[in-house]
Amino acid sequence: MISLYNQYNFEALFKQFLLAENLSSISVRNYLSDLRYFVQWSLITGSIASLQSTFTHKKILDYLNFLEYSHIPSKTIKRRLSTLRRFGAFCLSQRWIQANPLRDITALQQSKIQTEQIVEDFLKERPELSGNLKEFLVIINSL
Repeated sequence: MISLYNQYNFEALFKQFLLAENLSSISVRNYLSDLRYFVQWSLITGSIASLQSTFTHKKILDYLNFLEYSHIPSKTIKRRLSTLRRFGAFCLSQRWIQANPLRDITALQQSKIQTEQIVEDFLKERPELSGNLKEFLVIINSL
């Protein structure tokens, strides 16, 4: 089991993995920053113990929901999701995990995040429609 307590143990290895893919220094910096953000979120939410218990499908969805409800821009959410996908590929290459927990996160789930953001923005402008749109949001989330 790999401990996430000292993120620098795996962060340096992840950096080497990214550099081996000939990514620009700015891309590498962004990937590492996004990974640190996920690790910090995990620490704050108390859901950090080991890589196997933290880097799960459910935790990733919880993280995406957190980003969404924190009003993080859609492009930033996509970039952070991309980072986690790449980190999952790295963890697989190290044999730290059996499967990438992001493999089942579909475009539909990503579009739900975008749709919910659009609905929330709309409700700020037209609060009188809030009841109908909230029901619509429940339907979207059930898909």
